[in-house]
Amino acid sequence: MINNQVPASKLLQELVENKKNKETVSFQEICDYLSERGFAILMILFSLPMTFPIPTPPGFTTVLGLPLLYFSLQMVSGCTKPSLPKWVADKTVQTSHLILVINKFSKILFFLEKLLKPRFYVLCSLNGEKLIGYFALLCSVSISLPIVFGNAIPSIGILVMSLGLLGCDGLIILLGMIISFIGLCITSLVVYLIFFGAKFLADGSLLDFLGSFLKGN
Repeated sequence: MINNQVPASKLLQELVENKKNKETVSFQEICDYLSERGFAILMILFSLPMTFPIPTPPGFTTVLGLPLLYFSLQMVSGCTKPSLPKWVADKTVQTSHLILVINKFSKILFFLEKLLKPRFYVLCSLNGEKLIGYFALLCSVSISLPIVFGNAIPSIGILVMSLGLLGCDGLIILLGMIISFIGLCITSLVVYLIFFGAKFLADGSLLDFLGSFLKGN
């Protein structure tokens, strides 16, 4: 269960203060500092850019969706804090760049944290986190699919669940699960229509239908 004593926005500022004298910071150092708060913060960071239904470059959603998938699998397996593959963990980022990102992100978090309050702790327990992980896992798969405008609602679902987890707010987590379910239903419908449409076209049914329609006119 996440320790909610220190607001996440303050924790990020403490990270900046702690690392400001170093030229670079490794991703492993960042994960170690965030500890059990890492899952929620990292999933917010990766899901936030995709919550806006705007056209993105090819592969953009996959690039952001795969880390979400990776962290979701860890949550499902019961990990208490995120871990990174060694080839990622050893990568470093300029401290000046990290400070710039965190300063902007912590301001957004500070505003959102005002809307959260501890309640319905059952969804913030270890079993609750696993349930969040299952929802996030399905949403991550949906996000990674190259479907136009099909990523925003699942991303919002992950974002809202992560915010709820960050603030131990079970009601917000439940809202995120509902949003995730709606997003998954929409994505499933789109995938079905694409598959059905392709099959309809491949077996010639569509051409027969159009021919009959034109003759009828």
